[in-house]
Amino acid sequence: MPYCFASARGRFDPLGPWRPTNEHFPLAKQDGGVKGATNAVLAHRRCNNIGYKIEELREHLETIDGIGRCAIEAAIADNIGQRRTDEGRYPRKSGSRKRAVRVAREAQQALG
Repeated sequence: MPYCFASARGRFDPLGPWRPTNEHFPLAKQDGGVKGATNAVLAHRRCNNIGYKIEELREHLETIDGIGRCAIEAAIADNIGQRRTDEGRYPRKSGSRKRAVRVAREAQQALG
């Protein structure tokens, strides 16, 4: 699992957002990954959901013209940092897509 937002990475609770789930990794289910021993890791429920949202955000940023790879990585890093501040919850007052696009454009301008 590339992203973990739990305060104790290896600790799982039986109920709630930190319960264990099967994560299709390294090939996501949406990309044709199957449930099997070679394509599965144990992940927190919340981390599994957020990881999917981060990958969706990356795909969205890649469709915007004029934003390079480094700017996209900066926006993703900012998004991950925001999510880590409240154990995986993104602040509702500013949407993750709008903020990510703004951060990516600012990073692109800074890079020249």
